[in-house]
Amino acid sequence: MERRTGSYTDTIVAGERVPAFVPHALPPVPPVLLDGVLAERLEAATLALGRLDGISVLLPDVGLFLYTCVRKEAVLSSAIEGTISSLSDLLLFERDERLGVPLADVTEVSHCVAALDHATEMQRRGLPIANRLLRETHRTLLSHSRGAGKAPGEYRRSQNWLGGTRPGNIAAAGRRTGSTLRVFDALREQPILTIADACRATSLTFPTVFAAMHLLTSLKIAAELRRGRRARLFCYHDYLRLLQQE
Repeated sequence: MERRTGSYTDTIVAGERVPAFVPHALPPVPPVLLDGVLAERLEAATLALGRLDGISVLLPDVGLFLYTCVRKEAVLSSAIEGTISSLSDLLLFERDERLGVPLADVTEVSHCVAALDHATEMQRRGLPIANRLLRETHRTLLSHSRGAGKAPGEYRRSQNWLGGTRPGNIAAAGRRTGSTLRVFDALREQPILTIADACRATSLTFPTVFAAMHLLTSLKIAAELRRGRRARLFCYHDYLRLLQQE
């Protein structure tokens, strides 16, 4: 029996008719069978958690370790929304020190830390991962930030989309993302290459590869080693730095 996780329904967003995915209610029908590859992956995940739990016994201060991990996760999660802040910025903010980035961005990250701490504390009190936990965590995250007017603690009632300026051009944004990933794969296989090299490796056009490399450079994933009209040379600098370590 073929599993169907949901269905599409037409909605109107910004005056355009777009399909919205509506998942079926849980539990799934037919039920999930933990066999084959799925069972192997579950076993690997369980073993990994066991190793992590074993390592925690060796730590002199688990609380200090979690303190840093929670803040690093907050910085990474906030970056998805375009917030510009680093772990150092957050730690300085918590000490009321002068910052080198916009205060609003670091405040946003601090709310993410508060939401994580709130969720952890509620779980310690016995609250399971359920609607109340998710909604209260969301309320803590948005109540005093840029999202204060976006129904903190409530589920969205409209469809969300990633990329593009409107529903009608999401596909173009998706294609750009796919092209960038292909160029990144080429850069991983050949850490130093030109635009022409990437074109041959990916079978993409010169303008597409150039745009993808520009994005990778702006994200500081790639760096330009040599400028020129045709032989611009790029490298995967972090990867090279790791290889050069003794």
